[in-house]
Amino acid sequence: QKVESQPLLQANLAELPWPGCVIRASLRGSADEYKVRVDVASAVGGDVTGCEGNDCHATDTFVVPSEQDCARMCNAFPECRFWSAGTHDGAMRCYLRSDDRGHQVDADFAASARECAPGPTNFVPAQA
Repeated sequence: QKVESQPLLQANLAELPWPGCVIRASLRGSADEYKVRVDVASAVGGDVTGCEGNDCHATDTFVVPSEQDCARMCNAFPECRFWSAGTHDGAMRCYLRSDDRGHQVDADFAASARECAPGPTNFVPAQA
């Protein structure tokens, strides 16, 4: 179900500490024009799956072990402004977006702004 929403940054959710800044049951910015295609394979050492078109060097979608890892990945790429993470096709998937307009209500997803991320960690292949 597609609905219009108040932008996350205007709602000041990005100012809340993790995980209070995460919106539950929300898949952000699903339109193609908001997809942020980045080189996830290089960021995590090449061991990543579930990428759009099987190209993990230019993807907005990939498998992660947790929503925390998705938030960290968005935070690692300046062009990513919003992230969504949730179960799709039997795997926890991460979606990176440049804009927050429009979203789908989905109980299996969580989302937030780039600034909403847990503390830093080192990316290792096992995380992706």
